[in-house]
Parts: sequence; C-alpha cells; structure tokens
Amino acid sequence: MLAPERALVRMRRRGSVLVEFALIALVLYLILAATLEFGRALFGAQIVQQAADVMAREISRTPLPPVATLQQVLNDTTGQYDTNGQVQFPVKKTIYDASLLVVPFGDVYQNGQSAADFFANKPIVNRLLLPLMIADVDNQVLRYPGLIPDAGQPDGFSRNIAVVEGYSQGPGPFSGSEQGITTVPVVQEILPTGADPTDPNTSPFSLLPPNGSSVNVSSVQPPLPQFRGVVALRINYPFQAAMMSATAPNPPAAQFDPNFHFVEASDADPGAIQKTYSGASGLGYQYAAGRVVRPFRRLISAQAIYRREVFGP
Repeated sequence: MLAPERALVRMRRRGSVLVEFALIALVLYLILAATLEFGRALFGAQIVQQAADVMAREISRTPLPPVATLQQVLNDTTGQYDTNGQVQFPVKKTIYDASLLVVPFGDVYQNGQSAADFFANKPIVNRLLLPLMIADVDNQVLRYPGLIPDAGQPDGFSRNIAVVEGYSQGPGPFSGSEQGITTVPVVQEILPTGADPTDPNTSPFSLLPPNGSSVNVSSVQPPLPQFRGVVALRINYPFQAAMMSATAPNPPAAQFDPNFHFVEASDADPGAIQKTYSGASGLGYQYAAGRVVRPFRRLISAQAIYRREVFGP
C-alpha cells in the first residue's frame, strides 16, 4: 500500500472513532445524569422521611394543651407558661422553626462559621433539613428549595411550594402549557377528607373539642374521632433534576429545530434568571433545545403519625 493511501485510511479511522465517541458519550452522559439525579432524589426522600418522623414524635411528647391545633403548636400560640409566668416556645426553640427555612448569608456565615455551625444549636428538624437547603446567591440567602417568593414576608419568601396539577398538550408537537398551579405548605397537617385545617373540630391534633362543644363528623370521612389525639403531619420537598436540561440558547438570528418533546413554561419570563428553583412560582427555568423549559420536578412527601402524650386538664 502506498504511503498516501495508508494516511488516508488512518484519517478515515480517526473520523469513525470520533463519531463512535459522540454516540457513546451521549448515552454515557444520560446514564451518569440519571444515576446522580436518582441518587439525589433518594437521598432527599430519606431526609424528609426522617425529619417528618422526628417532628411528629417530638411534638407528641411535648407538654401542650389538649385542645390546641397543630397550626397553633407550630406557631407557638398555645399560651404555654413556665412556673415564673414567662411565655415558653417549646416547639420553635427545640423542634421546628419555620423562620429558619430562609436565613440570610450574613447570619449563616458570620465570623467564618459554616452552615453546619450555624444550625448546630437550632431546632432538631431544621438541622435535619439542612442538607436539602440551597444557596440562593441572587437573594443572598440559604433557603429551603421551591419556596414561592412573597414580597409581603420579611425575608421575601412564603413557606409554600408550588405544585403543577397537570399539563395540556398544544396543537403542535412542541407546544403546551401547565395547568392548575396550586400550593402546599412545607409542613402540612394530615386531615380527614373535607376537613378545614383552621377548624379545631377537624384537627386530629386536638384531643378534645374546644369549650366542650360536640364534634360534627357527618360530613367528614373517615369519622374524625378515630383521629383524635394524634400528631399527623407530612413534610413536602420539591425535587428538581438540574442535570437533564442545560443547553445554551441559540443566537437570535439562528434557526434551531428541536428534536425532542419538551414542556414549555406557561409563565416563563424572558428576563428571568434561568436557574433551578427560580422564578415567580419557584418552579425554575432552564434551557433545553434552545428554549426556556421547566426542570424535571416531583413533589416528595413524607408523612408520620404519632399518638399524643397529653399533659393538661
């Protein structure tokens, strides 16, 4: 074989190796991304399950009025007093404080301390949820993921999480919109079907009806008395996969034909920062196939039910 012919064969071989690598690299990246994201989702599910179990157990053992509701307990508005007549906050101080779901960087990292140092003496459930919290550089806070921004709150965030109920397919192969965005709190009481969370008569946490009134359970299924005297709650965690969509957008003058189906955000703001857990609803914006899309998202909920140890008349 002549030298020019051998060089031509080597060039062809190098080209085929490049094509093979391109095909294999895509598959390997998808496998790696799926493995990492699935592992992170499993890790998050274990954390919220442990946090829910610990929270329900500790609240069930805390001396609290038998007619209080779980919301009163979480807000420490049950009127607890010690022997000196001082108001006590047994839940917020030792078990869970919702205000610590959003903490400014200046408080967390002051004097060179780490986030673990800051939460070392904080309520136990907040310490358990620390591995799930994200560093929000844009707002300069360490916060629980998925919280909906709320300008009416001192720290700029509500304690609710957005949930997309469904997706409506559009007329074209690459069109559609999200349907029915609702909200759930981070810590949610488990109630019977049709129960009002603000009504003490329908709260499983309340052992007795307030003021000796009777409980109307005719419209509540299952019957409420079966649930009296228990701490029944769940903790919600919005898992979002950040590795599955992050391609850069095309130049404005370029034409790009997407080759896979994607969910186009119905309320995507072109001027918004494209990041996970960002945006007005906390659902996040990312790029995929040259367009703004939602990250893959699933709401992970862990629940726990403990019978109360009641202290009081």
